[in-house]
Amino acid sequence: MIVKALNIPVRYKGETHPSGQLFEMEDTHFNKNIVKKATAEEEEEAMAKYSRAADRSATPAVPVKEEVKTDIVVDVKKKEDAVDAVDYKTFSRSKLESIKNDDLKTYLDKNEVKYADDAEKKDLIYLILGE
Repeated sequence: MIVKALNIPVRYKGETHPSGQLFEMEDTHFNKNIVKKATAEEEEEAMAKYSRAADRSATPAVPVKEEVKTDIVVDVKKKEDAVDAVDYKTFSRSKLESIKNDDLKTYLDKNEVKYADDAEKKDLIYLILGE
């Protein structure tokens, strides 16, 4: 018989059915305190949903890939503009220690100062401060 879970989830044959869900239960397991017998209308609706879910004749939908556009170029340009606006030569050594190496390198590149590819932060700071 088709039953409807009442006010609490019902665990039946290893599956939990939330409150209000229709499911099939053997007559011998029926307990009016946790489930009620579904009406003919509810049974029809449940069977219609089951039939639609079981219909495998339709061609499966092919997922559409959406192209994700990023503004990486814009972000890099904004970062470069921000570095241009800052004069690291006016910063103290301790303040420059808190700046990211990439930002220091961008600043040096903008000011056409050469540095080694493997330059450490202390080397970059030395080039900026000229100490």
